[in-house]
Amino acid sequence: MKLHHFKGLTVYFLFGVFFLTGCAHQPVQSDRPKTYTAYNMWIQRGGIIPTINYQVGNLIPAGTEVVDAWVAERTDNVGRNNSFIRFKVVETGKAYEVRYTGQYHRRRTIENYYDLMFTDKSLAEMTVEMNDDEIEAIRQAVIIKGMRKEAVIMSAGIPSDHRTKSLGDHTWTFWKNRFKTKKICFDENDRADQCEEVRKKREQHKELKGIL
Repeated sequence: MKLHHFKGLTVYFLFGVFFLTGCAHQPVQSDRPKTYTAYNMWIQRGGIIPTINYQVGNLIPAGTEVVDAWVAERTDNVGRNNSFIRFKVVETGKAYEVRYTGQYHRRRTIENYYDLMFTDKSLAEMTVEMNDDEIEAIRQAVIIKGMRKEAVIMSAGIPSDHRTKSLGDHTWTFWKNRFKTKKICFDENDRADQCEEVRKKREQHKELKGIL
């Protein structure tokens, strides 16, 4: 048994030397695309990020490179399955967990959110068709008048689908925290504006159509 073990170690050692020697001057290049956050994400206590994306806490900016992003489930004390996403930020090495609450997301599964939360495009690639004001608003995690819907999503995340039925709607509802919401309205060109201004413009448009 000892002799057999020694031979095994010898073969393993020789294989290791061959492998290291053969690769010493040939670093492995991964052809897998990098993964980035697709929009700004706010971190809650304990490194938790609810899929509803409450806009309070520390920020993981859109375009942050991440690794080890995956979807999983676990069973709680009363036998319910809870879905979550885990990922790690490359620059800091810190890991985070995205919590999914089914009652708030009846139109999207956690797999849907995974596809929306991450992208293989860098910030520069995601904002190539946006103007400087939109890009700065995304960096500041705010929404300004005139932002297109894509820019609003990058800045504030995906509106909760139990308050916003479709991204095609003209009014989106975001959660500032667990108790307060804010509405973002879009004009006929899908540009963000004050909800009152959008309402007035729509009423004026209806009046004009009635005249014509």
